[in-house]
Amino acid sequence: DGRIESGTVVNLSGLPKNQLDEKQNAAIEKLVNTFPPLKDRDVYVGISGKPLVENGQLEWDDNTKIKLGNLSLSINELAQRLDVSPETLKQELNLSSQIGKLRVSELELKGDRVLLKGSVNPNELQNSQGQTDTQ
Repeated sequence: DGRIESGTVVNLSGLPKNQLDEKQNAAIEKLVNTFPPLKDRDVYVGISGKPLVENGQLEWDDNTKIKLGNLSLSINELAQRLDVSPETLKQELNLSSQIGKLRVSELELKGDRVLLKGSVNPNELQNSQGQTDTQ
C-alpha cells in the first residue's frame, strides 16, 4: 500500500552525548523524561508511513506513526507528549538526515526498497566545519 517502516534498536543512555549538539542532547533528555522506560535499555525506535514528495522534498504523510518499543504514536500525539508543535516534529523527521538536501523528483517502492531520484546542490552538503562533502 506504499507504506514503509524503518527503525533500529537503540539504548538512549549509550549514545555518545559528547558527539551530539545541544539540540540533540536536549531532545534525548526530553524523550527519556517523557518516557522513563526508555532509559538504560534497548528499545525499538521506528517510523512507519507513506513517504511523499512535496516541493521536491521527501516528507511523511499525516498518518505516519512513530514507534517507541511497543508504543505507536501519531506525529501529533508524540508532539503533544514532548510539548513541541507537530510542524516542528515533522520538520525534524523530514530533515534529520542528508536526504533532506536531496531535491526529489521521483519516489518508487520496489519490494523492500525505496528508490529516490533527484539532485543535490553540492553547496548544501556541508559538514560541521563548513566544508563541502564530495560524494
